[in-house]
This record gives sequence, structure tokens and C-alpha cells, in this order.
Amino acid sequence: MRDEIDKLSKGTESKDNEIYTITQENLNLREKIEIMENIIRSNRQEYENLVSAKVINTMEKSTYEYHGG
Repeated sequence: MRDEIDKLSKGTESKDNEIYTITQENLNLREKIEIMENIIRSNRQEYENLVSAKVINTMEKSTYEYHGG
């Protein structure tokens, strides 16, 4: 019976350690996401300009090819 209790205690301790590790990894990932969001926010206009240029370029190519380019 004592062996069973010891096994359960060790299993619980192991799970607690695993939960702690995953929680720390989660916090680190959240910090990285926040940093990325701040970078995107601060460069939003540049990003939108790049996307707009890409869309315009794609549309021009499509129109050119449609008209027998």
C-alpha cells in the first residue's frame, strides 16, 4: 500500500513539474507574441503598403495576361 502511495506521489510531483514547465513555456511564448504584435503595430503602414503593392502588381499581371499580354 505504501508503495502505491509513493508511486502516486511521485507521479503527482512529476505532473506538477510538467505543468510548471509548460506554464513557463506558455509565458515565454506570450511575451514573444506581444513583442511581435508591437513590431507589427509600429510597422503597420509599411506592411500595408507592401501588401497593397503586391496586390496591385498581381492585378496588373492578371489584366495584362487577360488582354493577351
